[in-house]
Amino acid sequence: MKQKLVYLWIALLGALSLYLLWTVSDLQYSLKASEQKIERLLKEETEDHEEGEEHYELAVAMGRFQLYANKLWFSGIAGNAELSDFYAHELEEAMEEVAEQELTENGQSISEQIKIWGLEPLEKLEEAVDSGDKQAFEQSYDALVSSCNGCHVTCGYSWVRIKRPETPAFDNQWYTKN
Repeated sequence: MKQKLVYLWIALLGALSLYLLWTVSDLQYSLKASEQKIERLLKEETEDHEEGEEHYELAVAMGRFQLYANKLWFSGIAGNAELSDFYAHELEEAMEEVAEQELTENGQSISEQIKIWGLEPLEKLEEAVDSGDKQAFEQSYDALVSSCNGCHVTCGYSWVRIKRPETPAFDNQWYTKN
């Protein structure tokens, strides 16, 4: 009987050991899976945070385009070549900034499109400003506006339509020459 009790204890200890090993193994597997999930979530959060830091707000840049184009128009029709040249240069810098961002929207490279639809027509407008030819200025300005609208269509923003300005964005600035 004593011997049966010893065997029973050994069997119980063996079963308990197997149970504990299985439980520990299961806990280790669960812990490893949890660690991997935490690492994945931290990586995703870091990537999202980095994207947030690098996010370039295209609408803000387009607002700058519109502001400079408005001032360019009113200084151009007032015959102020120096001020027109200034705003054409500011518009060019703003466009170049977008071109450098490597932006993609709706499957289109905005950065590449701005080179074609924005910088090329702006170059012709700058030439018209330099020539002092008011008619050439108006035609090249209209071509730039048309080009902006073409870019909007190409990039999936056909509902954003630009036109010649009718009112200065700021009425507290002299657009005429001194």
